[in-house]
Amino acid sequence: MTRALALLATVAVLGTAWFFLAPPQLGGKTSYAVTFGVSMEPHFHHGDLVVLRRRSSYRVGDVVAYHSHDLHRNVLHRIIAIRNGHYTFKGDNNDFIDPERPTVADLVGSEWLHIPVAGNWLASLHSPLNASIAAFVVVLLLVLSGGGTVKYRRGRGRQAVIKEQNRKESSSALPSTGFVVAAAGAGALIAAAALGAVAFTKPLERTLVWANLYVQHGKFSYSAHVDRGATYQATRLESGDPVYLQLVHRLPVAFAYRLQAASSTGIAGDASLDAVVRDDDGWVHRIALSPEHSFAGTSSTLHGTLDLRRLQKLIYTFERETGVHNTLYHVTLAAHVAVHGTVAARPLATTFAPTLAFDLDAYRLAVSVPTAPTAAPNAFTQSVGGAGTRTETASLHALGRTVTVAQARRLATLLGIAGLALAVVGGLLTLVGRREQEAESIRRRYEDWIIDVMPDPARAEGERRVPSMDALARLAERYERLILHERRDGADAFLVEDDGIVYTYVVRDWTRPPAVATP
Repeated sequence: MTRALALLATVAVLGTAWFFLAPPQLGGKTSYAVTFGVSMEPHFHHGDLVVLRRRSSYRVGDVVAYHSHDLHRNVLHRIIAIRNGHYTFKGDNNDFIDPERPTVADLVGSEWLHIPVAGNWLASLHSPLNASIAAFVVVLLLVLSGGGTVKYRRGRGRQAVIKEQNRKESSSALPSTGFVVAAAGAGALIAAAALGAVAFTKPLERTLVWANLYVQHGKFSYSAHVDRGATYQATRLESGDPVYLQLVHRLPVAFAYRLQAASSTGIAGDASLDAVVRDDDGWVHRIALSPEHSFAGTSSTLHGTLDLRRLQKLIYTFERETGVHNTLYHVTLAAHVAVHGTVAARPLATTFAPTLAFDLDAYRLAVSVPTAPTAAPNAFTQSVGGAGTRTETASLHALGRTVTVAQARRLATLLGIAGLALAVVGGLLTLVGRREQEAESIRRRYEDWIIDVMPDPARAEGERRVPSMDALARLAERYERLILHERRDGADAFLVEDDGIVYTYVVRDWTRPPAVATP
């Protein structure tokens, strides 16, 4: 029954371990990643171990690893957008978006368990010496845990003593109370050492790069009233529509600026909006649409008008003066913002210069379309994050929980004290229970040979002590005698009698001193 329960428990443990820890190569859903670099600080740090699990679906905000075909390795970043089956990723500490747009087939798995610094420990196993030591320890533990107890049985016709596995007393396989307490203490000490190795090697505070300490947003727009007809089906031309020069002569444009920041004070700045026309051979001409002006606060809007007829006359004059004739020119709306103030109790002084590009030919002005397959689409709305530094309380993350390094140090200290106390108590209990354990073990091993008898003072006078129970059992086998058991004051005595000689092995009760005769 005990073996069946042990087998069932082993199968259950192995099945659970396979379900949660098996990699895809073994049919599981769990992958493992060791982080490096700073792109995911402060959530992850260099050398952390991240356990990943495959999921049926992923959401914006999940930390997911995907296979990068450009880098030929896995990348662990956060999902910031999902569109048409493609995922957009960004590192928490990066001020740019990942250029690749992987599909679900490229996703390795999302964060399931985060163990700080453990990746460095695993990397150390790549050393042959460290790997050999780890393998030796595992084998040693398996050997030590595989030992069994043996029993001596007296066969028919007083046959020789034989050894066999003890299958009758299931309780004999159970550790003593002292051993359980000592094992719990050892486990607590190991946990304290592991936690302390992490907690006491990390600083209580750390200075980190604060990605997106502030974010500058800019939005270009244009619009114009037009006649409804074959070209335009509405009476208003909106941002993104092509502008036909024969129908639209003046194009109102605008640029809206906004600074997003936590705890910002004293924000002010200067802003301007220009149009830049150029050709492919280096000619450039700048036209001011909204001259530089000052603003106070976190937002400002610039307005201007792009005079398309004037622009055509400028190009005609350039071609007449140079003799150059181009079929295509480029027009760029260029905003420039210089802002200063205080953000999160830190001084701020930065600039923002987004642009919106158009192509201009003899008939129309249209928003430029990128030709490179990996180029980002031209956006009317553009944003850029600004980084800073901050000092924060260092923390550890594991099993979905977060504790500060100071708390982890206190916990490691308490675990160490508790483990040491349990180990001491377990050792004392083991010492106290030594007599009972040995006596019970002897009774189980030699149960067919032992007979309990009452103490006989006369017999005790001529006893001869033997050094071990095995020696006494060999005497019993040799003389074909039963083993007598007496419970004496403070001891268990096992005896073999032959021709008036009594051979004795005594198990002393360590909890009680031997009786002392008094006159």
